[in-house]
Amino acid sequence: MEAAKYVWGIGLSRTGTTSLAQALGILGYKTIHYPLYFEELKGFRAATDITILLWLETLDKKYPGSKFVWTERELNSWLKSCEKHLADSQPTARMLEIRQQCYGCTNFDEKLYLQAYHQHLAQVEEYFHDRPQDFLKIDLIAGQGWELLCPFLGKPIPKKLFPHLHNTARNKFLVLIDSMIESIKSLLASVKARIRN
Repeated sequence: MEAAKYVWGIGLSRTGTTSLAQALGILGYKTIHYPLYFEELKGFRAATDITILLWLETLDKKYPGSKFVWTERELNSWLKSCEKHLADSQPTARMLEIRQQCYGCTNFDEKLYLQAYHQHLAQVEEYFHDRPQDFLKIDLIAGQGWELLCPFLGKPIPKKLFPHLHNTARNKFLVLIDSMIESIKSLLASVKARIRN
């Protein structure tokens, strides 16, 4: 299978779009996260976050053969994350414009956000209903990663851990496990060398 030339992360904000951007970078795609204007995509082969969702049809026509990734997330967890993020953020006028276009409001409104999530997902699933080979739904927050993303993109699974960037507790645990595995490999190599000598 030939590797995808262009990859567009069309999930809503707070669904793992930053992690997806980082992962696509690891896979060799020049990636931009949350571009504010379409022109910013020039020179990139991958991009993620809500603006990409809003430009889905344009990107599909402009870059035939592209792959599209919808990052999903358990809804209560997503709503809490959105509420906290918006409370902590200092948006520009353009960001507020994008929020209005995507969610129907500029401040957090649980009902409107929930409605937007379902509406966008339904539109995306309808858009790709006869093209399943071009569309992947993935839950990075729940721990999915390379095992789904790489086969979809026609890429080998990297030796690096998947970058679950905002899941701190999980990351610390995985880094610890990774470190233990590397220590065991190093110890085994040392033992083999001693046996040979």
